[in-house]
Amino acid sequence: RSASPPRPRSPQPCAAPSRDVVQQCLGVLAALKAHRLEGNFGEGNFATATGFRHANMLPRRDEYYECIGGAENARDLQSIEERVRAGGYGGVGALDMDCRRCFANARLWRDKTREMQAFGDIDDQTVELAKEIANHGEVLFGVLERALNTVAERAARKEKPEKLVSPKKQKEEAPRKWPDHPPWPRWHGNAKHLMSKINNHEWVEDKVYGTLGDICKWHTAPCDVREWAIIRTRYFMEISEPIGTNMIQERLETDQYAAPSEFVADLKLMFSNAIQFNRKAADAWKARAEDGDEVANKVFDVATHLLDYVEHLELEYFKETPDFAPALNAPRNGLSRDAYRVCVDFEKAEAEATVAAAAAEAE
Repeated sequence: RSASPPRPRSPQPCAAPSRDVVQQCLGVLAALKAHRLEGNFGEGNFATATGFRHANMLPRRDEYYECIGGAENARDLQSIEERVRAGGYGGVGALDMDCRRCFANARLWRDKTREMQAFGDIDDQTVELAKEIANHGEVLFGVLERALNTVAERAARKEKPEKLVSPKKQKEEAPRKWPDHPPWPRWHGNAKHLMSKINNHEWVEDKVYGTLGDICKWHTAPCDVREWAIIRTRYFMEISEPIGTNMIQERLETDQYAAPSEFVADLKLMFSNAIQFNRKAADAWKARAEDGDEVANKVFDVATHLLDYVEHLELEYFKETPDFAPALNAPRNGLSRDAYRVCVDFEKAEAEATVAAAAAEAE
């Protein structure tokens, strides 16, 4: 096992694809992620693409990169999606090739583990896991084919005959120049301030070793924290959409959020994932059971508090945007008037109190 596995290739620059191509590619990836199987690993509904979602789910062994022809041939759905959003695919055909390579790599690794098992170089559990993921890849080949057929049918329905234009008008029409970046929406500045507040929270920042932020590791993908394959696999079985502040920050800076509600939903998802994954061990710790975990209990309590904190910040920063409709009893600072008394203008209130006191003395 290598100390730090090489990272899959970064998105390659190419001619900017049309918006339709980007949407078609994202639609194909959404179909792959949405497909589910029943009864996997002895539990209920299971996302078929779980073993292909992130680079961290790929085997962390030198033999894996040897059998697929090098680290440059490694593929996972997250890196493919990043390349789509960066405009790295000129059409769905290129996306099709990368997805097929992603699933074919699982097939090659399954065959390699069988050879290694014969020499006793690998444990049986890893062999079974490689077999299971390769079987999921075979299923996803069919899902990919159906998704591509759907894209082709929709594109055929949208095609229209070209409009005839006279040569003179064709010459007069200047090419349209698009700005480098459209103006940021008004809510984007508030979102950056809110993100900064979360990152600098004493229970989120991980600048000091041993603090709650360092223990919870909100700034990294959750699967990076889990060193053992069995824990990492269980995490992805329970959590279908892992996310960290680094991913949210990147999406915010690259304008991937269409509305503030999407940004806030990702923040809530991050803390909800931590609550869901650590709930069982935290409840056992509170009940003083043998399978309780003190760290899980601490992460559970911190995530619960931070989820409530995000909901308060949501009212404070986005109450005037169309996406949010806060309660009528929410004042300017986002706190409920039922529990708090808010003074908007302290100087004005003090002056009114002085006048009222003077009037009372005069009487």
